[in-house]
Amino acid sequence: MSFAIYGLFKKEAPEISTKMLAHELRRFFENEEHFSLSFDRLPFSEDDTIVLRWNDWLVHVSYEEGVEVQKDSAEIAKILNEKPENEIFDIKRRVRMVFGSDDSMEHTNQIIFLLDFFREMQSVILFDPQQNDLIS
Repeated sequence: MSFAIYGLFKKEAPEISTKMLAHELRRFFENEEHFSLSFDRLPFSEDDTIVLRWNDWLVHVSYEEGVEVQKDSAEIAKILNEKPENEIFDIKRRVRMVFGSDDSMEHTNQIIFLLDFFREMQSVILFDPQQNDLIS
């Protein structure tokens, strides 16, 4: 079953773009066997999505910003019982990662590596919308 993870960028997080993110992800995974990176435009989207692929398994990584992201962040804050003054309410930038189905758990390492990539970034909060919880 596929699943999603959000990387929520706090105000103090570094500036980023899809192009910058693709460059850094390519460098991060460059020594991975059977790895490739490409771009795709999903239906109803105005922006490119990064596609990380290991053989036939893939992850879509989308950088998003603006009012809709802030509305989602406010909903996430409510789910987490955060107080309105908490920083999650005002987050306006995020990365949405949609992982392909991996029932055989063949790509667990790649999932962990990608989450580690975002954990290492300054001021990024990882949220699991399936579990409605933060990932530490």
